Amino acid sequence: MVYKPAQYGQVILPFTVLRRMECVMNGHRPELIDLATKTSNEAALAAKLRRDYGLHFCNNSSWTLKTLLGDPERTGSAIMATPTQSVISPK
Repeated sequence: MVYKPAQYGQVILPFTVLRRMECVMNGHRPELIDLATKTSNEAALAAKLRRDYGLHFCNNSSWTLKTLLGDPERTGSAIMATPTQSVISPK
């Protein structure tokens, strides 16, 4: 897909956020995804993330920039169709 200059912000910002989340979760991603899927209470999950990992967010999507590169034609639709749970908690 080719983007027009006016659309760049709609593409760059989500990928910047995704990359930042990957960097922060690096080394703990499997544990964080497991914790997020096992903890149904969002407040409890937020407290565990802060206490155990010092994080104020978690994203349990299986997509990473590397996996998205493998299917560039479906990247946008794949991200939109994947159910994710993101928890963002205040400090």
